[in-house]
Amino acid sequence: MPDTTVAHRGLPRGLRLGRLLGAPIVLDWSWFFAAGIITAVFTPWVLTMRPDLGGTAVAVAFCYAVLLFASVFLHEVAHGVAARAYGSTVVSIVLNVWGGYTDTLPGRPKESPQAATQGIVIAVVGPVVNFVLAGVGWIALQATQAGSIAWLLLVAVTFANVALGTVNILPGIPLDGGRALQHLIWRLTGSLSKGTVIACWLGYGFIVVLLAVVVLPPLLKGQLPDIIVLVWTVSIAAVLWFYIHKELRVARLQRRIETYDLSRLVQPAIAADRLTSIAEAIRSAEREDGSALIIVVDSQGIPMGIVDRSAARRIPVEQWNDVTLDQVSRVLGPWIGVPEDITAVHLVEELQLRDSTAFVLLLRGNTLVGLLDVQELSDDILHPG
Repeated sequence: MPDTTVAHRGLPRGLRLGRLLGAPIVLDWSWFFAAGIITAVFTPWVLTMRPDLGGTAVAVAFCYAVLLFASVFLHEVAHGVAARAYGSTVVSIVLNVWGGYTDTLPGRPKESPQAATQGIVIAVVGPVVNFVLAGVGWIALQATQAGSIAWLLLVAVTFANVALGTVNILPGIPLDGGRALQHLIWRLTGSLSKGTVIACWLGYGFIVVLLAVVVLPPLLKGQLPDIIVLVWTVSIAAVLWFYIHKELRVARLQRRIETYDLSRLVQPAIAADRLTSIAEAIRSAEREDGSALIIVVDSQGIPMGIVDRSAARRIPVEQWNDVTLDQVSRVLGPWIGVPEDITAVHLVEELQLRDSTAFVLLLRGNTLVGLLDVQELSDDILHPG
């Protein structure tokens, strides 16, 4: 179903059905409401086909609800298998009132063409599974007695999978086809934000079409739409509209990251051994850049601290030759090292894989040339101007 995501939502409350792909399978409590609605809507059709069933028609309709969500489950498992094959971690597989979703966390960042291709594959495998299930159901129908309970369920599930596959392959976020289009445009243009915006506006179009299909035919016949179907459709449309609006906000952030110039926040920096004297380190810093920060490294060359210039200034200049950097430095804090020409997009992807990073050290080969404060970067991207 729509919304295979890379952002961990937290595990919802619900009935734990077990584990698959290393992740819990959760039947959200809202599923029981959806199953009740589906049972109520499907029961009259069962009675139309088999009036002799009487009260048993309710049980048959409930079995259809279970089989429908089994199809959704296999759809979500397909997303999870594809994501895991590409190195992502499956956090949870959830079935809920809207169908379901597979929550994943990405592996190592990939170059955008590779990441986009993977995104397309992960998105389309879900609808493909529904079409395969529809094909299997159609074959099984040929060997099933027409009018039997098994036949009724196979008819319903077969056409439900056709509908699930068809709807989900439509090119609008948050549908799977929208995700595939989003990543295809990213693949072609190098801009994820462009793909997101285009797929979101097509998603708005899908909502309008959905409402029109439900509301207009009865009105044109001088009738009112079925109240249950109308409420259900409007509820789905409202959720989709809210989700698309949120995605467009994300697209604006993506665009800012894509065009962000990291050099505006990078401070020149040099590395110096912790036993280097203040005087020697200051001279080295001035040769590079008078404002260069001095990063203190241990005997293995691993950054461990940053020189506190205010502390150094409190020491008389005539003593600078006798005082080492480890006496005037503070702990550097969690850091990562990256090439100096890294883009903001790839840097943000790298930072998202870590629980906490305070500083980014920029390297020219193995030589330290700059430092970037992650909090400053976050503030400048999220709250520009």
